[in-house]
Amino acid sequence: LLGRVVDGLGNTIDGKGPIETTLTDAVEKVAPGVIERQSVVNELSRMQTLTTLAQRAGNWVHQSQLERGMTAGFLMPVLALR
Repeated sequence: LLGRVVDGLGNTIDGKGPIETTLTDAVEKVAPGVIERQSVVNELSRMQTLTTLAQRAGNWVHQSQLERGMTAGFLMPVLALR
């Protein structure tokens, strides 16, 4: 089909006559590399979940500091120990 113009059904519309071939292939099949891309999607999903968890943890820490009257400076030495 390289260099030819066909309609949606594969009929030629470029005036060069019919396409003669003996090779055929399935119209719907799994594209190459789909399995590799799926692992990337899984990683992105995991990162999104961890980001949401980090935001919730940050909000919780902020709320607990507000309730106790603590400042954010308290957390820096605690996080440095990790």
